[in-house]
Amino acid sequence: MSMTVTEYIQRQKIEEAKKLLTFSDSSPLQTASLLNFHDQSHFTKVFKKYTGVTPRQYKDHPV
Repeated sequence: MSMTVTEYIQRQKIEEAKKLLTFSDSSPLQTASLLNFHDQSHFTKVFKKYTGVTPRQYKDHPV
C-alpha cells in the first residue's frame, strides 16, 4: 500500500466532507465537528491538501 492508515482515514473523512458540503446545509465548521476534526483550521488544512481548495470554496463551487 502506498499510504498510511492516517492518510487513508483522512481521505475517507474528506470524501464524506465533500458529500456533506455538497448535499446538505452543513457549514464547514459543522462538517469539521461532525467528522471529529480537532478544529476548523485543521479540517481546512487537510481538506485543501486533498482537494486543492478550502471547504468554503468547495461549498460555494463543488467540483
